[in-house]
Amino acid sequence: MTSSAATEPAHDDGRFHRQLRPTGPLGIAGAVAVVLSLIGFSDLIGLVYPALGYAGMVIIVLVLARWAMARKDAADVA
Repeated sequence: MTSSAATEPAHDDGRFHRQLRPTGPLGIAGAVAVVLSLIGFSDLIGLVYPALGYAGMVIIVLVLARWAMARKDAADVA
């Protein structure tokens, strides 16, 4: 005598059988990663490394400009 309880779940609410569909930011990031992986590692580094360096320099300039403006505003108040 076999029991069907051992082979079939007692309650199936779809949690374990749901198909995963990457949507939103995770899906976009995955699609971008697949496309970028086709470029090649050395070519990708040749593009990304300088871009991040220039972005870092721009951020430093913006932070220094904001600091200078805040310092000037503090001197005007005092």
